[in-house]
Amino acid sequence: MPIQVTIGLVQSKKYKRKGSKEPRLVARKQVGQKMTISITVDKDSKAETVVEKAVEAFKRIDTTMEDITTFHLLYPDLKSEVEFLPGSQEPFTPRKYVELLGTYYSKVRLYLVTADDWLGELCSEH
Repeated sequence: MPIQVTIGLVQSKKYKRKGSKEPRLVARKQVGQKMTISITVDKDSKAETVVEKAVEAFKRIDTTMEDITTFHLLYPDLKSEVEFLPGSQEPFTPRKYVELLGTYYSKVRLYLVTADDWLGELCSEH
């Protein structure tokens, strides 16, 4: 059965914060660009399917993304990649994630990030 999942787009952005000039991942809406979409996926879709549909939808509305080929899907903490359910080795599906959270499908929000921003964020943390 198809469900709606909300996907936000995040980017690496330098913020002038006390004592830190390191870039960090932020939702585009925090820098004045609202980039959130809803996609329709099956309850038992794998993370790769969610990424494919999200990328396809974002590329339809943002032509500047046409040249970007690799994306990662993140949990709301913007630090964990969606591959397995948090704290386990069980593969991600929307159904299992909603059961884990104890919430509704309409409350699920995940984030898409380009590979360059994601790798840059990982490198800046170490």
